[in-house]
Amino acid sequence: MMSSEFSCREMFEEECEQESMVDREVLKSPTRNREFCQWYSIPGHDERFFVSESVEGSDFSPQGVASFRALISILDDRFFLAALHRKPIDQDDVHFIGVNKRMRYVPFAADFGPPNLAATMMFCEEVQRFLVEEPSKKLVFYTSPKPEDLTNSIFLCGAFMVVVLRVSPAEALKPFANVPRDVCLNYRDATWDPVSFELSLTSCWAGLERAIQRGVFKPASFDPEEYLHYDNHGNGNLNHVVEGKFVAFKSPREKRAKNSDGTLSHTPADYINVL
Repeated sequence: MMSSEFSCREMFEEECEQESMVDREVLKSPTRNREFCQWYSIPGHDERFFVSESVEGSDFSPQGVASFRALISILDDRFFLAALHRKPIDQDDVHFIGVNKRMRYVPFAADFGPPNLAATMMFCEEVQRFLVEEPSKKLVFYTSPKPEDLTNSIFLCGAFMVVVLRVSPAEALKPFANVPRDVCLNYRDATWDPVSFELSLTSCWAGLERAIQRGVFKPASFDPEEYLHYDNHGNGNLNHVVEGKFVAFKSPREKRAKNSDGTLSHTPADYINVL
């Protein structure tokens, strides 16, 4: 996936010395015979994208979870995921993006993700916009090396491939196939109880794929701002699960009271106009 002359370890040693400057040579994918590779494109645009394949031993530093660092090619020559300890510096032909406050997952208990649909679609739109508008530049999505953060970042990258490029969940996993299991985690339920069931990244992507195929989730008409508005406690804390049929929300109270975050709870009458 990356040139053998520029190992991940060398890049991150240089990063520490040069304030997070990423060597351009590291962002090169090896020459592949693309005649036999499956290619994908963003609807309405001609550029072809090839999903990278993880090469065992070339992506990850061997120093353990506490100091884990990685640079992963996702789409050959164009889109990368980097696990870094500090914010990198943009270069002439390399642009870095990270998770902003609105996209960051807020846990309920011992859970840590996955990101909600609003965060997922905002990320997909940002990546798609860059790839379309900056065809000569490379995009690097950087994240913390913390396993929970890295797992959510991998989820977002895979979701982009599934939602925008229509890549299968199995194909979306290829760039991350060699990420250590103690770094790339399975998801759990939103409680403090011992885990009785875990959800894999591919299962999450498969759920997105099936929802799109069944028409339950329509990316083209999805409004992240509306989602975030009603997801807020002060605006009802509700989500449309199946359009026109199924809405999930925090139960209303008979009498209005203050929530732990300072907002007021809602009575049944408050939901009449919304529903």
